[in-house]
Amino acid sequence: MNDPSPEPTDAERAEAGALEVEVTRSGGMAGIRRRWHAVAVADDRPRWDALLARCPWEDAPEETAGADRFVWRIRASCPGETPPERMARLPESALVGPWLEVVRAVQSAAERP
Repeated sequence: MNDPSPEPTDAERAEAGALEVEVTRSGGMAGIRRRWHAVAVADDRPRWDALLARCPWEDAPEETAGADRFVWRIRASCPGETPPERMARLPESALVGPWLEVVRAVQSAAERP
């Protein structure tokens, strides 16, 4: 009888070169924070690398002030790359194009069992 393999630890993922992406949405009328997390290993890594490469990390727009608006934080940990971690904070109005694609991909991956 075969037992299912346990989930890899964070250290094992890092050692294997797993790419991790975390999306956090904060703000809004209730000020509730939501978080989604995705891990890409082996076969999935090229797709995620390409998706993240399209994001203008260096040119991420500044947050704009405004009541009841969402702010999105996107953080990607990419072992073996330079830089190994990238992060952007975006106002809701800037969540378009490749940024929106990343958020949707992370949300979709987080919903899978």
